Amino acid sequence: MVAVVVTGSSSSSKIICLDRSPGFGITLAAETTGGSLLCAEACSRPYGSTEERVSADDVGAKAAFNLLAEIYQVSLASVFPFYGRPA
Repeated sequence: MVAVVVTGSSSSSKIICLDRSPGFGITLAAETTGGSLLCAEACSRPYGSTEERVSADDVGAKAAFNLLAEIYQVSLASVFPFYGRPA
């Protein structure tokens, strides 16, 4: 994968080609029946990181899990609006 970065204004732009992409990510969104938007995201580790590399499938699965967790939290808040609050 090759990353291309454009810097500067249109009159004095400079194109920098990198031989390795710095990473990748995904943002997912869901709309509730009430019109609210719920979002979740996940990203890979940057190129050159000492941590283990992750695949695009793993990043997508993590984002999907994060979105489902967000939906679950919102559904609990709507069923138990005073859950966790002192009486």
